Amino acid sequence: MNSELVADLSSPDIEGIYETKVKPELRALIQLGCMCSVVKEVAKKMAAAGLQDLNTFSLEQLEMKNLPYLAQVS
Repeated sequence: MNSELVADLSSPDIEGIYETKVKPELRALIQLGCMCSVVKEVAKKMAAAGLQDLNTFSLEQLEMKNLPYLAQVS
C-alpha cells in the first residue's frame, strides 16, 4: 500500500477515502458479488411482456445470491 495513502488513513482528521471514478463493472461486482440473479418480480414482468430474450439489466433489477462457495452435495 502506498505510504501516503496509509498516512492519510491513519490521520484522525480523515474519516474515509472514497473512489469517485469506479468503472460500472467493478461497481456491479462490489454490489452483487460473484453470483446474482434477476429479481423475481422483474423476471415475472418480463415474462408477462414477452421479453425473455432481454439480457441487459440495471443493478436494481439484480440481487446478490448467497450460496456457499463449496456446497456439500448429499
